[in-house]
Amino acid sequence: VNAAYLKFLQSDAAQKIVSAEGYVALVDNAQAYSPDSSLSGTINISGSTSLQPLMIKLAAKFQELQSGVSVTVAGGGSGQGYKNAEAGVSEFGMISESFNSEKAPDCVSYEVAKDGIAVIVNKDNTQDSISLITLKNIYDAEAGENAVITWSKAQG
Repeated sequence: VNAAYLKFLQSDAAQKIVSAEGYVALVDNAQAYSPDSSLSGTINISGSTSLQPLMIKLAAKFQELQSGVSVTVAGGGSGQGYKNAEAGVSEFGMISESFNSEKAPDCVSYEVAKDGIAVIVNKDNTQDSISLITLKNIYDAEAGENAVITWSKAQG
C-alpha cells in the first residue's frame, strides 16, 4: 500500500493537485497512476501543518482511485512528522523543511512539492535594496537587538 501511495505522489494526477494548490510540482512528464483493484489497507500520515492541507487533497484523490485504501492525515508539526515516521507510528511523516537524516536516521525522504515564497514591498516604500541579513532579521523572532521593526532601521 505504501509503495502505491509513493507511486501515486509521482503521478500526473498528484502533480496536477500540487500545482493547483499553488506549489511547485517536482515531477516533469509525470505518468498516469494505474489503480490496483486488489489494493486495501490503511495509510497514516502525520506532521507538518503547512503541508497538511495539500496532503489531505492528495489523500482524497488516492482514496478515490483506490477505494479499498483508507488514508488518514494528521498535523502536529514537522517534528512530529519526523518522530512518527521514525517510530513507525505513521507510514509517512510530513516535514516542511529539507530532510535532516539526523532527526530520523531510519527514514528516507521524498519531496512532494516546493513552496514558492516571495517578499513584496509597497510601491510607496523608498527602500530600493536590502541585504539578506537585514531581510532575515525582519522575520527572525529571535533576532534580539538585530531585529528590524521599522524601515528606518532597515535602511540604517
